[in-house]
Amino acid sequence: CDHLTNFAVLMRLSENKLSASVSRSLEIITYIGCGLSVIGLALTIAAYAILWKYLKNSTNKIHLNLFSWLLVSNLIMILIDLAKSVMVLCTTLASLLHFSLLTSFMWMLMEGIHIYLFLVKVF
Repeated sequence: CDHLTNFAVLMRLSENKLSASVSRSLEIITYIGCGLSVIGLALTIAAYAILWKYLKNSTNKIHLNLFSWLLVSNLIMILIDLAKSVMVLCTTLASLLHFSLLTSFMWMLMEGIHIYLFLVKVF
């Protein structure tokens, strides 16, 4: 589970381990980024919920589902650090993270298809 704690691990060019201070800094940056993303997504979902009666079209339904699954992904990313010591919980959260990211990509695909169909209808 320790490879899921920050995204900067993907950018390492060598197999050397990161120092403790660099690893801690990357974890803090990850928590801040995911936390800001969670706040932004929660505010966006709240705005959609408040304005739902004005936004009842297919585009906004796709956006709401996309934002919801991105919120779930970010929450799991924050929680996964707590599961490093419990292997079953770590595996479960990693599976849920994988599923939520695949679902987010599916909703992004649906949004792309939706935009494409609108462009085809116009031209």
